[in-house]
Amino acid sequence: MKRQSTKSKHEALLAAYWPKAAPAFTREYRFDERETPPRKWRFDFAWPAYRVAVELHGGTFAGGRHNTGQGMAKDCEKARAAALQGWHVLPYTDRDLREIPIAEIVAEIRELLVAKGPHYGGTR
Repeated sequence: MKRQSTKSKHEALLAAYWPKAAPAFTREYRFDERETPPRKWRFDFAWPAYRVAVELHGGTFAGGRHNTGQGMAKDCEKARAAALQGWHVLPYTDRDLREIPIAEIVAEIRELLVAKGPHYGGTR
């Protein structure tokens, strides 16, 4: 039996706790069409009309790719591309997701959605 990754567990937890009355998210949202050539970058969770995204970085404290030089360089390149396209990305490490109550994470995301409003940035 295949073991579920920590990141997958955290993604499932966030999806389960996301309020039904809140703006709906898109999982694995591809945002890189403006890159030449397209990079196939995806956000773990995105609200395209708000230009808000959440990135869950698993394995940060267990030798995952996010803490290697190559992984960090790629994460920075992706973050710059997202910022230049008007995205606000909330990053969370696996430690954040263990230590910060899920209700607090949901509140942080909702706070940013309210601040940005659906008119900001529009959709593609």
